This record gives sequence, structure tokens and C-alpha cells, in this order.
Amino acid sequence: MEKRTKTQFILACVAAVITNVVWGLSFIGSKKALVSGFEPFTLVTVRFAVCTMGLLPAALIRKENLRIEKKDILPLVLSALTGVTVYFFFELEGVKRLSASTAALFIVTIPVMTLLYSIIFKGRRPSMVCYISMAASLIGVYLVVASDRAGDSVQGALFMFAACVCWVAYIEISQRLVRKYSLLTVTFWQGVISLVTLIPMCFTEKVRFSGIPLDAWLWAAVFLGFICSCVAYMLNNYSISKMSSVGHAVFLNLNPIAAAIGGWLILGEAMTKKAMIGALIVLGSVFVLSRSERETA
Repeated sequence: MEKRTKTQFILACVAAVITNVVWGLSFIGSKKALVSGFEPFTLVTVRFAVCTMGLLPAALIRKENLRIEKKDILPLVLSALTGVTVYFFFELEGVKRLSASTAALFIVTIPVMTLLYSIIFKGRRPSMVCYISMAASLIGVYLVVASDRAGDSVQGALFMFAACVCWVAYIEISQRLVRKYSLLTVTFWQGVISLVTLIPMCFTEKVRFSGIPLDAWLWAAVFLGFICSCVAYMLNNYSISKMSSVGHAVFLNLNPIAAAIGGWLILGEAMTKKAMIGALIVLGSVFVLSRSERETA
């Protein structure tokens, strides 16, 4: 792996923070779009159609070399499937059956899964600081989202757990790609491949587009499509290229924090003292682990 400079690592941390705050808010956007008439595959298709249309002009203006070596086509396809097509199917089916904050809570299992993967398959031996930070982060997130969540279902929880497994696979597959090709190239082709696999699935859903209000289209196209996909996936791929999979994954714990704060600001949901304390614990654990990752880089 290439030597990381302090500046590169700091920028990767900033990119990871922005990405996961935006993705935390995406649970609110997805929930609003789904209850307004969108179905899962249709919503994700709109999202990544906007993303791809946004990246193509950028690639043409920069005269980006979008060529991929033959041996990397399969990993690229797998990264698109695990990080977009299959992941979002599971996530949105989970969001339909859970509250936005409950669905976001499951994201905190990804760092733990990634750590276990690294220990079992990559022979990694994390420091005690890493374990403590992970545990503190889980406690903090629990404090944020622990509340009465009537209406949540076991089926929804299983869908979210499956989504998390997909994301761990996506991180591991994408790391080699983003260290070999430009961020724009990888993100563009992930978007194209996702559309190829998503469009046929849209025909299995019945959506009354005329009945979907304008604000739902804005959430789907502008926020979810351009900001959460086009911009955030670029930032995410950058952070993946500059830190370990475990270090990158811990920033995902910011997802439920952003979802809870977004619910407070956008939906008018209450933000308790316990939730505020939990948010501070998560932010502290992310800071400590990022410093630990930097020292061991």
C-alpha cells in the first residue's frame, strides 16, 4: 500500500465524516421518498441515474481515462452489486419496515463485522485502543437511538443486517480498485453497472409517478441522487483509498447520529440529553480511533 502522508490521512478523515453525515441524513430522505410513493428499486434507479449523469460530464471535461483492465471487470461488477444494487435493496426494504433511526442503528454493526473480517481473514491484530473505541462507539449509538420504536419488525432488522454484510464486502472489494484507478473512474462505472442491474428490476414494481409529490422527487433526485450518490460516493472512495478498512468502517457510526440529529432538525423529533451524550461519545470514539489508525499507518 502506498505511504500515506499526514495531510492525506486528515483529508480522508474529513471525507469520511462528510460522507457518513450525508448518508445518515439519507435515511430520512429515503423514508420520505418511500412513504410518498416510490418503491425500493425505482428509488435507487432514480438515485444512480442522477449520479451517473452527473459524473459523465465531469469525466468528459477532464478527459478522464475510463478504461478498466479486463482482470478488474469482475471486481468492479461485484463492488457495484454489493455497494449499490443488493445493498440498497436490503436497506430500503429495511427502511420500509423500520423507523429511520432504527434502520440507521444497524450501520454500527459494520465496523464490528469489518474488524472481525480483518482478524479472521487478514490476520490483523488490533490494539486495545481499537477495541475500546469500537465498544464506546456502540454504547454511544445505543444511547442516541434507544427509545420506544413501536412498529419496527424483525423482518426489517434482518434486511438491515443483510445490507451491512453487503457493505463490508463492498469495502473490501473497492479498496484495491480505488488504489489502482481514479475515484471518478471507479465511481462512474459503479454507477453504470448499478443502472444496468437496477432498471430490469424496476419493471417488477408498480409506481404511480403522477402521484408522487414534488418534494419527494427533490429528495430522490437532488439529495439522494446528486449529493448522497454522486458527491458522497466520490468522497467515500477517496477515504477508502487512504485508510484501512477497519479505520474507514468506524466512521459509519456517524450515520445514526446524523439520522437522529436530522430527525430533530428536519422532522421535529425530540433530542434528549441521553441522545446528546451518546452523540458526544461516538464523536470522541471516532476521533480516538482515527488517531490510532494514523499512528499505525
